[in-house]
Amino acid sequence: MEFFGITMYGFPDPIKSLLRNDYKEPSKPISLEERMAKGSKQTLAEMLSELDVYIGSADGYTYNSHDRLSRMRIKYVRKPVGPTDMYRYAGTDAQNCGFWTDDPAIKNSKWHLKTVFKHKHRSSI
Repeated sequence: MEFFGITMYGFPDPIKSLLRNDYKEPSKPISLEERMAKGSKQTLAEMLSELDVYIGSADGYTYNSHDRLSRMRIKYVRKPVGPTDMYRYAGTDAQNCGFWTDDPAIKNSKWHLKTVFKHKHRSSI
């Protein structure tokens, strides 16, 4: 019955199996006072520009709130961590093409880039 996703232990959680063991989402947002006390590299104006009337600090994390997620999508706020920081491997073949581009083994190499040959111009004179 595991073929249908039905086991004695309940339904499997495929997203949780993709997550890295060392990755943890923050459980509550960091307040502005805590960020200033920590000595952030941002100026006060930059920190205040991230504040939103409805959700508070728009830092990219949802904190298990669907309302917060939908409001951040409207503001085009992205999560500060990339997919390779969160997941061990790509979940589907569609995600596989861009998942490994941040791999340190190919970060500074050029073997995967398209080569373009420029032809010499010959004058007819």
